[in-house]
Amino acid sequence: MARFYGWLPSDIDELTPDEFFTYQNSIFVIEAKEKLQKLEIADYPNLKDEARKRIFNAAKKKLDEFKVKDKKQQQLSNEDIFRMISGRL
Repeated sequence: MARFYGWLPSDIDELTPDEFFTYQNSIFVIEAKEKLQKLEIADYPNLKDEARKRIFNAAKKKLDEFKVKDKKQQQLSNEDIFRMISGRL
């Protein structure tokens, strides 16, 4: 777990058992998603056009969502940031 998250052993010692197992289980989920992604990439040349379009559209949708979030963050005025920090939003 120290290698995965880049933590020191002392960081792990400070975790409660619940936190430890939450982080440990998250590793399994992240690794499984990475393996599925690698499988899709490796199998991409063998996929039918419909499956290729599905993968492409899903990736494009994620990118578009990121761009929208990024634009919203850039459009915050100083007053908006002040209200968010002070809890008056």
